[in-house]
Amino acid sequence: RNVQIEPGRTEPVDLDSLRGRIDESVDTKDVYGAIDGVGLWLGPMFQVLKQVWRKEADGSNEVLGRLELDPDVPNVGHVLHPALFDGTIHTLGTASVGKNVNDLKIFGGVGSVDVIQKDNFSQLRQYWIWLNIKEKLEASETFDLVVMDDKGTVLMLMDNVVFRKVLPEQIQMAIADRKSVV
Repeated sequence: RNVQIEPGRTEPVDLDSLRGRIDESVDTKDVYGAIDGVGLWLGPMFQVLKQVWRKEADGSNEVLGRLELDPDVPNVGHVLHPALFDGTIHTLGTASVGKNVNDLKIFGGVGSVDVIQKDNFSQLRQYWIWLNIKEKLEASETFDLVVMDDKGTVLMLMDNVVFRKVLPEQIQMAIADRKSVV
């Protein structure tokens, strides 16, 4: 699609500056534990978050993460491997670590996804994610996301990603409905 992207959003990002500002290190095992703790288990192939930091001060609520596929996972035929794409959004779980969060929020939609880097970037060894939480409500969270390479080159932008609260009963009903269709 032909979209007008704000000036400067596609310029390379200074990763050193981000790492200097977003400096609270969070153990990735705690992130996946928090996600599992609210009822969403992610298998080993989808646990692509290797390092993560957050900043929740001065009016900002940001997450910086490094994603990487395990070496034995085949990565061909994708712009971005599905596990890595999923990893970009489940990185939101970092914001819940160490807090009394016990409700499950799942992907509810995205306003836009723009692939900025037209060259094939699927074979990169690792990816950097910069997530900016714009709104936290009881029923939902909304954030913007930038996917970058090691040099801070912007590869992809995702705007207005929404995670919505769901109840375990809603998940069970959806599973039951799906089984009755098959």
